[in-house]
Amino acid sequence: MHGPVTCLSSAGHEAWVGGRVTKVLSDDPAFQDLLGVEMWWRSRDNGEGSAAPPDSTTGLGFAFPGSTITAESWCRDQPLALVLRQVAAGNIRIEAD
Repeated sequence: MHGPVTCLSSAGHEAWVGGRVTKVLSDDPAFQDLLGVEMWWRSRDNGEGSAAPPDSTTGLGFAFPGSTITAESWCRDQPLALVLRQVAAGNIRIEAD
Protein backbone atom coordinates (compact mmCIF):
# COMPACT_ATOMS: atom_id res chain seq x y z
CA MET A 1 0.00 0.00 0.00
CA HIS A 2 1.15 3.51 -0.76
CA GLY A 3 -0.44 6.83 0.03
CA PRO A 4 0.12 10.20 1.63
CA VAL A 5 0.01 10.59 5.39
CA THR A 6 -2.89 12.92 6.15
CA CYS A 7 -2.65 12.93 9.94
CA LEU A 8 -0.20 12.05 12.70
CA SER A 9 -0.40 12.30 16.45
CA SER A 10 1.79 11.00 19.25
CA ALA A 11 1.68 10.40 22.98
CA GLY A 12 4.81 9.28 24.80
CA HIS A 13 6.50 6.63 22.69
CA GLU A 14 3.48 5.82 20.48
CA ALA A 15 2.26 7.35 17.21
CA TRP A 16 -1.06 7.14 15.36
CA VAL A 17 -0.80 7.61 11.60
CA GLY A 18 -3.57 7.95 9.01
CA GLY A 19 -3.73 8.39 5.25
CA ARG A 20 -5.42 7.33 2.03
CA VAL A 21 -4.47 4.45 -0.28
CA THR A 22 -3.31 5.83 -3.65
CA LYS A 23 -1.35 2.83 -4.93
CA VAL A 24 -1.65 -0.93 -4.37
CA LEU A 25 1.33 -3.14 -5.18
CA SER A 26 -0.51 -6.41 -5.74
CA ASP A 27 -1.85 -8.26 -8.74
CA ASP A 28 -4.75 -9.57 -6.66
CA PRO A 29 -7.88 -7.78 -7.97
CA ALA A 30 -9.46 -7.83 -4.49
CA PHE A 31 -6.74 -5.49 -3.19
CA GLN A 32 -7.44 -2.97 -5.97
CA ASP A 33 -10.73 -2.20 -4.19
CA LEU A 34 -8.61 -0.45 -1.52
CA LEU A 35 -7.68 2.41 -3.84
CA GLY A 36 -9.01 5.65 -2.36
CA VAL A 37 -9.86 4.07 1.01
CA GLU A 38 -8.63 5.73 4.21
CA MET A 39 -6.15 3.67 6.22
CA TRP A 40 -4.45 3.92 9.60
CA TRP A 41 -2.01 2.23 11.98
CA ARG A 42 -0.22 2.68 15.31
CA SER A 43 3.48 2.25 16.10
CA ARG A 44 5.52 2.07 19.33
CA ASP A 45 9.14 3.10 19.81
CA ASN A 46 10.61 0.86 22.51
CA GLY A 47 13.96 2.61 22.69
CA GLU A 48 17.39 2.36 21.14
CA GLY A 49 20.18 -0.17 21.28
CA SER A 50 20.50 -3.92 21.61
CA ALA A 51 19.16 -3.93 25.20
CA ALA A 52 15.84 -2.32 24.17
CA PRO A 53 12.89 -4.55 23.28
CA PRO A 54 11.96 -4.58 19.57
CA ASP A 55 9.77 -1.75 18.33
CA SER A 56 6.23 -2.69 17.34
CA THR A 57 3.50 -1.68 14.93
CA THR A 58 -0.01 -2.74 14.00
CA GLY A 59 -1.34 -3.93 10.69
CA LEU A 60 -3.38 -1.51 8.64
CA GLY A 61 -6.96 -0.59 9.46
CA PHE A 62 -9.26 0.51 6.64
CA ALA A 63 -12.38 2.69 6.47
CA PHE A 64 -14.66 0.23 4.72
CA PRO A 65 -18.30 1.24 4.13
CA GLY A 66 -20.07 1.52 7.45
CA SER A 67 -16.86 2.12 9.43
CA THR A 68 -17.18 4.68 12.21
CA ILE A 69 -13.42 5.33 12.19
CA THR A 70 -11.72 7.72 9.77
CA ALA A 71 -8.02 8.48 9.43
CA GLU A 72 -8.63 11.81 11.15
CA SER A 73 -10.56 10.30 14.07
CA TRP A 74 -7.86 7.60 14.44
CA CYS A 75 -5.17 10.24 14.91
CA ARG A 76 -7.33 12.47 17.10
CA ASP A 77 -8.75 9.81 19.43
CA GLN A 78 -5.55 7.70 19.70
CA PRO A 79 -7.35 4.37 20.26
CA LEU A 80 -5.45 1.33 21.49
CA ALA A 81 -7.24 -0.82 18.92
CA LEU A 82 -5.36 -3.16 16.58
CA VAL A 83 -2.77 -5.62 17.88
CA LEU A 84 0.84 -4.46 18.11
CA ARG A 85 3.39 -6.88 16.65
CA GLN A 86 7.18 -6.80 16.94
CA VAL A 87 9.04 -5.26 14.03
CA ALA A 88 11.39 -7.92 12.60
CA ALA A 89 14.02 -5.45 11.44
CA GLY A 90 14.54 -1.72 11.49
CA ASN A 91 13.95 1.00 14.01
CA ILE A 92 10.86 3.11 14.65
CA ARG A 93 11.70 6.52 16.09
CA ILE A 94 9.04 8.71 17.67
CA GLU A 95 10.23 12.07 18.89
CA ALA A 96 8.27 14.95 20.38
CA ASP A 97 8.72 18.41 18.87
